[in-house]
Amino acid sequence: MVTDPRQSESSPGLPLIVGQRGRNLACPKIWGISCVGAAAIAVGVGYYAHGWVYNDVAPLVEKGINNFLNRPVSLGALRSVSLTHLEFGATTIASTDQDPNWVKLQGLRISYNPLQYLWDRRLGLTITAIKPQAYFEQGRSGAWLQTEIDQMGDDFPLRLNALVIKDAQGRLVTRHFASQQLNPPVQLQLKSARIAPNSTDQTLAFELDGKLLPATHPRSRLAIRGKFDGNEKKLKINVQTRHLPAAPLRELLPLQLDLRGGNLTSQLAIAVENQTLVSLDGKVEIDQGTLKLPQLARPLTNIQGPLIFQGQKIHFGKIQAHLAHLQAQGTGYLDWRDGFQLAIATQPLAVDRIFQSLKFPRPTVPLSGQLTSQIQIKGPLEKPDVAVKLRQAGKTPFRIENLALRDLSADLNITDDRVKIRQLTAIPHSGGRITGSGQVTSRAKNGQTEWQPFQLQLQALSLIHISE
Repeated sequence: MVTDPRQSESSPGLPLIVGQRGRNLACPKIWGISCVGAAAIAVGVGYYAHGWVYNDVAPLVEKGINNFLNRPVSLGALRSVSLTHLEFGATTIASTDQDPNWVKLQGLRISYNPLQYLWDRRLGLTITAIKPQAYFEQGRSGAWLQTEIDQMGDDFPLRLNALVIKDAQGRLVTRHFASQQLNPPVQLQLKSARIAPNSTDQTLAFELDGKLLPATHPRSRLAIRGKFDGNEKKLKINVQTRHLPAAPLRELLPLQLDLRGGNLTSQLAIAVENQTLVSLDGKVEIDQGTLKLPQLARPLTNIQGPLIFQGQKIHFGKIQAHLAHLQAQGTGYLDWRDGFQLAIATQPLAVDRIFQSLKFPRPTVPLSGQLTSQIQIKGPLEKPDVAVKLRQAGKTPFRIENLALRDLSADLNITDDRVKIRQLTAIPHSGGRITGSGQVTSRAKNGQTEWQPFQLQLQALSLIHISE
């Protein structure tokens, strides 16, 4: 019987304390060997992976980008490599003799999941363009990509999952819808953008957030979300704007409207098929807009109010505007195919102010008093018919020289180069009736419209006397 408490059933000849210490020291040795082995394996795998990325993935990426874009790409120096990304320095896609478009990047980051390559021998890439500057010019066919982009073959091990753009500056140059001449460039600033192709169903989803320049409001914003179906040639876009400058839109969109100023806040849904506008739905609020019509010597300014877009039509919801001193309110609609159907009413205004606003020459006979008008604009967008009904307004009698009138009305038509007075009727206070007709013509001089003196024929009927 063992009576010494220092003895136990440990290995023969070994005291208890020595046996315990031996077992405790064995564990750190095992862990140390394991850690060293794991580190060696990690270093080996890392070294191999680095070699795989550097020697295999990087050249494949460069080859894939060149083949995909069908044009030479000058990739910058490879400045960062890891198992999940490559990052290149300054990169350039230069213009060519056949394609004037170009892109310059401060950097290009390519991200991927290497496990995907182990699973199916393909590598999905997310390409991030860092602070790019770009120039895109619309081709005569209407396409923006003037060099056809190839599809990567099924046997090619790389796939584009998404193109991400950050902090971009770009210039977009459209073509005039009729003459095909290049329009002035539009400046675009993008905070972010993402383009995601899907080779399975041949679709392309995209979104961007930025603004048009020069922005006239500090909170100006343009956000676009959309999807393009390559099989059916269909494009659907949702557009949200806040304080968007209106003037650049005349260069970007085939609106056939000479927008010259103002801001737009809108929410629109647009559908295009085979590069033809199919529908445009939503609402646009105009703030301080400016619009130049060819029939008017001065532009419409301070345009305020809502536009309701429904398919092929734009409905005007009590739009208010100024033509110099003239104040007007318009209702009606514009149809992209059939043209204008607008009614405009003007506030009473002194006749001399009306002539000033329209830049008409003063008549040789002195006129005084106030007039109001109802204007109808109908017909094609390029050349609408403008009919005007003038009526005497105000409590003060209208006067033609010394003749005071109890009533005055006139029907006018405005065309490109003339105003026809189809019917003028005046009823003097003294009785009788005066009727007349005539016209005033214009000519272009140094890009401006100059109106010639009035040609007016009057006839007095049952006139008692014409002076007071």
